[in-house]
Amino acid sequence: MIYLKNITKIKEGEGYPFTPFIKNFKGLSFTKPISIFAGENGSGKSTLLKIIATQMNCVFNDSDNMLAPLDEYFRLSKLKPSTSLHFSAESFIRYINKFDRIMDETLKEIEEIKADPTLSDEAKGFALMPYYRTLNEMQNQYKGVLSQQSHGEGFCDFFLSRLKAGGFYLIDEPEAALSYYNQYVLAYRIALFAKEHNCQFIICTHSPVMCAIPDAEIFEIKDNAISSTSFNELENIRFLERFLKNKENMFK
Repeated sequence: MIYLKNITKIKEGEGYPFTPFIKNFKGLSFTKPISIFAGENGSGKSTLLKIIATQMNCVFNDSDNMLAPLDEYFRLSKLKPSTSLHFSAESFIRYINKFDRIMDETLKEIEEIKADPTLSDEAKGFALMPYYRTLNEMQNQYKGVLSQQSHGEGFCDFFLSRLKAGGFYLIDEPEAALSYYNQYVLAYRIALFAKEHNCQFIICTHSPVMCAIPDAEIFEIKDNAISSTSFNELENIRFLERFLKNKENMFK
């Protein structure tokens, strides 16, 4: 279980992340292995997730736009996970670009060493060793080359390769990259790792597939407040049900 608590009255005029929802936020306990944040765009789901990630110090990579330390405002009681990760579709795109750049630079260095007339074959062998090691590690890290897979396939490959026993994972709207089937694949693996490998997940999502993970606790953010709810009571689920029943009339 972790608990996030607002410990300081936030001053008027404070900018992001102190939105009206965050100013009203008092605290929240996460008592189950999987917690879901649901709500409309702009409700504050991603902001709250980013605050937790900042307090956990689980920045995915240096290019992620994380927040400044917020110890003055929030206290997060937590266990120490074996690993932690804050991840979003935007993080994945940045990672692919960085991954491809490193791969290209490694291949370029290899070709330059091979073509260097001043080096003996033995010297070239020694010089090439670290670059071949890097190349081998990158090529074997995933099932395929991430940038050559579909967005959804690469996303699943990347994220699932990072699930470790005892880990803590913050996932921001994974459905942005995934078909409904791949949403199910990811949701199934999340449920499995929570049940059998002592992992904890907090997920921001609009996806009915992700929200349907069995035994997940669901929190809905609306009207600048957060409350516990159930799958069938979520506004986006009720809207989806109305839409599917009346899809022909919805466009008239």
